[in-house]
Amino acid sequence: MKLTTFFNNKNFKIDTSGKSPALYVKKTIKINKKIVNELIKLSKLNENINIRICMHKNKKCNIHNMIVLINKSQEYKKHSHPRSDEIYHLIKGKIKVLEIKKKKTINKTHLEKQGDIYVVGKSVEHIVLPISLYAIFHEIKLRQT
Repeated sequence: MKLTTFFNNKNFKIDTSGKSPALYVKKTIKINKKIVNELIKLSKLNENINIRICMHKNKKCNIHNMIVLINKSQEYKKHSHPRSDEIYHLIKGKIKVLEIKKKKTINKTHLEKQGDIYVVGKSVEHIVLPISLYAIFHEIKLRQT
């Protein structure tokens, strides 16, 4: 993975073992426009990959607190979280959340304005899809295993 100067090993620990690369912060940071723009640059530099900044220390933390960038060009699968609700707080772009039951969409919610928030209930199958070319959101959920 190619890094920008901003996302270096001094400030972030890079983990590429998950479904998308994770940048774990080494110290508390404020998420602002500069960081959002750097995240976009980093994704573009790496062929528009999905990528996330993890504000929790590691995968074993009980609460996973992330800034996630997803790209329209990627594929997404339905999933659920048996231990936790999942909260989406839109930062940039637009997303839709499809809730699924027995292979049918039972609810479709659009987050289109910065600051929109949506909660997917515990154990509800869902897919999060970018409507815009990319979308960035704050995601919070409990660790699942």
